[in-house]
Amino acid sequence: MNRVVFTRSHDIAADSRLQKYVSVLKTSRVPNRAIYWNRQGNPAVRDCDLAFRLNARVGAGASNFLKLIAFNLWLLIALVRQRKTYDCIHAVDLDTILPSLVASILVKKRLIYDVYDVYSASRNVRGRPGQLLDSLERLCVSRADYCVLPAKTRATQLQIELSDKVKILENVPIPTVPAVINLNRDDLGAYRTVFSYVGIFERTHRGIEDFLCFFEDNPEYALLIAGYGELASAVEDASKRLENIIYFGSIPYNHAAAIMATSDAILGFYYDSVPNHRYASPNKYYEHLMFGKPLFTSKQTPPGRLVEEYQTGIAIEDGYESLSEAFRSTDRSALATFSANATALWEEKFKNYYSDSFLPTYLSMLK
Repeated sequence: MNRVVFTRSHDIAADSRLQKYVSVLKTSRVPNRAIYWNRQGNPAVRDCDLAFRLNARVGAGASNFLKLIAFNLWLLIALVRQRKTYDCIHAVDLDTILPSLVASILVKKRLIYDVYDVYSASRNVRGRPGQLLDSLERLCVSRADYCVLPAKTRATQLQIELSDKVKILENVPIPTVPAVINLNRDDLGAYRTVFSYVGIFERTHRGIEDFLCFFEDNPEYALLIAGYGELASAVEDASKRLENIIYFGSIPYNHAAAIMATSDAILGFYYDSVPNHRYASPNKYYEHLMFGKPLFTSKQTPPGRLVEEYQTGIAIEDGYESLSEAFRSTDRSALATFSANATALWEEKFKNYYSDSFLPTYLSMLK
């Protein structure tokens, strides 16, 4: 079985999808390591990993461009220098594929290209620049030994054909035992509904500003929130001012699992202001099924259509008014029905996905 090196432009500890790959390799006793960009100065999770340490604000866009170039040059050099430690490069997104592709050619290693998000759409790059990025991404897909996508809709978005070298690995989480955290569920019993949000604090496009306003306007509802990103200071400030917002910072996945399992409902909005959201295949969709919690999400997105089809949550229009009306009009009886439907769907379709599909499909690419 080929030894694997992951290349990633973000902190790998908070990347639940990458951690699933690590789990597969650990289970199968396949040596692996990561070469990644540590943007926030967090301590390394594993001694074998190699980090590029240059502070950069997540979601800062074009202002990070020169730092991204520096990271790519450093990554290429690191991959060449470390060539005796791996047999396969597993590159995530366009942020790392170019140096990974060049290195794979220079040192003759297998290359897996994992497209979490189509680069131009996720960064809202339109017109001719967006078309050039899409063409570059398709070229990288064609040159890789395998391309991994989180959903078939991503192939439609990229305008590539499904084939033996294009593998679909959905964002279904590994069944997780939540950690024990210092949060007494009885302390939350006074609130009408306790919501949770765990993820990136992206400005504008995830509805975070809208739901922070809702909890400030409606103290009878509570929010458990964790993550990192542009709006971290705004979230932290709100938690200091308001008793009904509890902020946990950036946390490991088993703690995130505990927060979601403790709440009455999970929040995961994907506003139409980002074209990529029309093809979204987020972790939160599968997490709400695993934890048996209703998902409040956005209409006209894949998770929105799915929660409506299977009656496992609420899909709403973008904006504060729609969000507020949905939060206030959904009673505990409706939440209980959504929860039961979510649990049933998880048991029927996804409970064994990791062992029956994800693990063998990924290992087949490494043989």
